[in-house]
Amino acid sequence: MGKYQKELVMRIKFIITTLFILLFSCGELVQLDEGEVILLDSEYNQWLEKEYGYKSWQPKQDNLAVLEKVVDRAIEGGEFYFLHKPQKKSIDSFYRQYVPYINAQNQRIIRINAFCEVLDVPPVSPEDNSPFKKMDWKNQYVEVEDGGSCYWRMDVNIDKMTYKPIAINEPAPPRK
Repeated sequence: MGKYQKELVMRIKFIITTLFILLFSCGELVQLDEGEVILLDSEYNQWLEKEYGYKSWQPKQDNLAVLEKVVDRAIEGGEFYFLHKPQKKSIDSFYRQYVPYINAQNQRIIRINAFCEVLDVPPVSPEDNSPFKKMDWKNQYVEVEDGGSCYWRMDVNIDKMTYKPIAINEPAPPRK
């Protein structure tokens, strides 16, 4: 093999090695179920940063494993009393948005925003006669005023493996 061929082989090996390193070191692929999404750049993330200085962070698979363990502990602690049993299966039936942020103490938090249905939203303009369409829940934070136990939130501290008590939406007041 000539000098040129050896140099070419070395360059190809270098390129393959570099691509291999880049492919496997740039971060792991996070596996989510169909009803789950991680919101990193929604209006809600931007509001958290503007209002509180909380910046988003990218969870990895092991962070979601911690989240799962903390939720299991919350089930054991009776936090999900409002759900049908088995509670774990009931939780899995909810759509879940995960909003990761770093709090004022520099701790990694994941807010679970859960809801049992994707809402239909009206057109933006009253003059627009287009039909209602499903909310883009994979990109927009879902927030409703009532709805009862169909809507709940929970903040999980990934670093401390703790959670704040669950916030359940109040049912709508009766109509008069």
